[in-house]
Amino acid sequence: MELWDCYDKNRNKLNKTLTRGRVQEIGEYHIVVGAYIMSNDKRFLVTKRSASKRDYPSYFEVPGGSVLQGETSLEGIIREIEEETGIVIKSEGIILTSTRRDFNQSFQDIYLFKQDIDLKDIILQDGETSEAKLLTYQEIEDLFLKNKFVGTVFTTEIQNALKKHLT
Repeated sequence: MELWDCYDKNRNKLNKTLTRGRVQEIGEYHIVVGAYIMSNDKRFLVTKRSASKRDYPSYFEVPGGSVLQGETSLEGIIREIEEETGIVIKSEGIILTSTRRDFNQSFQDIYLFKQDIDLKDIILQDGETSEAKLLTYQEIEDLFLKNKFVGTVFTTEIQNALKKHLT
C-alpha cells in the first residue's frame, strides 16, 4: 500500500494521509515528481512505459512518480529514478517547474539533473518500463508531437524551462 502526505491547495501539509487508489476529497493534494536527466552531450534519459500500464501504455516519459509519506520532493524523485532505472543520482538537481494541477489534485515538481548516463547501466523496472533511450530535446519534441510522449511531463512551461538549459 502506497501512502502519501496530504496537502491543501496552497501546498500546506495537512495532518492527514492519502492512500494510492483511494479517491481524494476536494481540496486534498499530493506531490508527484519527474526528472529530466541531461548528459554532457545534451541528451536526456527517457523510458518507455510498459504496454500493460493503464495510463499511457507504451508512451515515452521521464522517470518519476508520487512522493511517499515522509519524503521530500527531492528524496522522492531520487528514489523514483533509482527504482525505475537503477541509476543513482550523483548530481544536484534543480526544480525546473512546480505546478499545482487541479485536474488530478496534485503538485508536480519537475527536476533537472546533469549527469552522464550509460544505457548499459539501466535496470528497467518490471511492469513499469520496457525501454530506455537517450534523446535530444528535438527527438523528445518529435515524440510529443506524434502523441508518443506523456504530455503532462512536457508542458509548454517545462519545454521553456528545458530550453534555457540547452544554450
